[in-house]
Amino acid sequence: MQDIEFEEDIYKSTKMETTATPSLMKSILFKLGVKDVVIVNYILLGVAVFFFGVAIFLYADVLGSKADVILTSHLQ
Repeated sequence: MQDIEFEEDIYKSTKMETTATPSLMKSILFKLGVKDVVIVNYILLGVAVFFFGVAIFLYADVLGSKADVILTSHLQ
């Protein structure tokens, strides 16, 4: 049982050089003149929150109209 040898050299990780490329939205904001990455992230977060709010508003409107149809059909 002591004759077991592990081949650790095969699994050693090599450091790969990665370059971070900005996304399309970030590159558009950089071209529009926003210089700070933190400000760009806040703008993108605000856009995401805005679209989430619009989606919730539209979803609530659809549910509200369906609920009105169901309630009025049972009352007649």
